[in-house]
Amino acid sequence: MSLLVRLRLTPRGLDRLGLLAAVGSALIIRAIPQLLFPYPIGFDTSLYLGFAKAHAMNPDPFRIFEQILAIPYLAGANMLVVMEIAPIIVYGVLALGIYIFARNALKWSVSMSFFVSLYLSLSLSALRMSWDMHDLVFGLALLLLTLSFVGKVGGMRPRYQAAFVILSLVTMLSHELVALALLGVLATEAFLTTSKTEKRIYGGLVALGLGAFLGVWYIGDLGKVFDWVYPIFQGSAFFEPRPLGGTLVFLIQVYSISIPFALFGFFRQRALLVMLAFFLLGSFAPLLTPTFLLGGIPQWRYMLLLVVPVSFYVVNGVKRIFRGRLSSLMIVGILLLNSGSLSFIGAAGAPPYYQVTGEVPPSMVQTSAPLADIPSMIQLLQQVPSAPNTTLLIYGDWLGWANYFSNAKVVGFGGEYNVNATLAGALGTIPNKQNLWLLWWDAQQAESLRFTEVGFRGSLFLFHYSGGLN
Repeated sequence: MSLLVRLRLTPRGLDRLGLLAAVGSALIIRAIPQLLFPYPIGFDTSLYLGFAKAHAMNPDPFRIFEQILAIPYLAGANMLVVMEIAPIIVYGVLALGIYIFARNALKWSVSMSFFVSLYLSLSLSALRMSWDMHDLVFGLALLLLTLSFVGKVGGMRPRYQAAFVILSLVTMLSHELVALALLGVLATEAFLTTSKTEKRIYGGLVALGLGAFLGVWYIGDLGKVFDWVYPIFQGSAFFEPRPLGGTLVFLIQVYSISIPFALFGFFRQRALLVMLAFFLLGSFAPLLTPTFLLGGIPQWRYMLLLVVPVSFYVVNGVKRIFRGRLSSLMIVGILLLNSGSLSFIGAAGAPPYYQVTGEVPPSMVQTSAPLADIPSMIQLLQQVPSAPNTTLLIYGDWLGWANYFSNAKVVGFGGEYNVNATLAGALGTIPNKQNLWLLWWDAQQAESLRFTEVGFRGSLFLFHYSGGLN
C-alpha cells in the first residue's frame, strides 16, 4: 500500500497532495542550478531581458511569456532577479500541466500522475528546454492544460466551453510549435468525434489557429511557411542541409535508456499519439529529403519535445514492470533512468555518455557570457550614452544583455548570433558612425579599426569610434 493511501486522506485531499508534490518537486529540481549561479542561467535567457523591454515599449499578444515579462519591467523590477525566478515558476507550471493531463485525460491515479510529472521534471530533455527555451516550456504547460479537457468539451456548460476556447487561443499564442501541436490534436478530434458541439468548437479553433499561424506567426517571413511543405525545388533558399547522422546520435544519447521502457509501456491515446507523430516528423524530416527542415527548426529541438509523450509511455512501462505495487521502487527506477540529468543541473559529475556537445551544454550552470565578465559588461553597457542615433557594436552572444542595459541600437558580430561574422563586417554595415560605440575584449583589433578606448572594467573595454562619420 502506498504512503499516500496510508495517510488516509480524502480523495480530494489526496489529489491536492499529489499535485503539491508534483509541482514542488519540479520547483526544487529547477531551482538547484539557479541557486548555484549568481545570474540567470541559460544561453538565450539574456535575450528575454531585451524581450521584456521590447514588449513593454510595443505590446502585442504573441509570445505570451514575453508579454508577461513586460509587466515587472514596467513596474521597475530588476529583470535579472525576475529571470532567475520566472523559469523556476514556469517549470512548476509545466509539472502542473503534466499532472492535470494525467489525472483528467488519462484518468491515472494520484501516484501515477505524480510519477510521470517527476519523470519529466528530472529528464534531460525537459531540463534542457527549461535552460533557455522559456517560451516553449510555458507553451507546453498551456498545451497540456488545454489537452486535459479535450474530449469533454461537448458535455461542458457554455461558460466552461468559452473558457476552453480562450485557453486554446492563449495556448496558440504562446509558441508556434505548441500552436501546431494543438492544431493537430484539435483537427483529429474534430474529424473523429461524433458530437456536433465538439465538431463546431474544434473546427472553429482550427480555422482561427491556422489563420493566426499563417497570417501572424510568419507574416514577417512568409518563406518560413513553405518550410512546412515538402520542398519540390531542392535548390530553394528556404532550406538548409542538416546531417541526419548527428541527429540520430543525439536521439540515442538522450533517449536510448528510456526507449525500451517507452515501447513496453506504449498505449493508445489520441492527443499523445498526435504529438508523438508531429514531433517525430520534425525529428526525422531529413528522411524526406536532406534539405528539409520542418518549420526551419533544427531536428534536435523536436527531439527534446518527444519527452512529453515519451514520459507517459516510460512511466506506464515502469508500472507494468513493477506491477504498480511498489511506489518506492518506481521512484528509484525513475531516478535511475534520469541519472544523467544530475550532472546537467550541477548536482553531480557528468558521465561521458551524457556529455552531448552542441545541443546540450555540459551544465545548466552557465549563461551566454563568462561569469567573470558579466559585472564588467553590465557596468560598461550602462556607460553607453542614451543620445538619439546611438549605435552599439557588441559580441553576438551578448545581444540580450546589451538590449536590456543600454538604449542604443545594438548590432552584433560573431558568436552564435552572428548576423555579422566579424567586427569589420559589422562596422561596414553602419552608414552613420558619428555616435558609434563598441564593447569588446580585443583592444588591438578595435584600435586597428579606429576605435578609441574610453573605459574598461576587468578584461573588457568600451570604445568610441573616431575614424570619421562614414
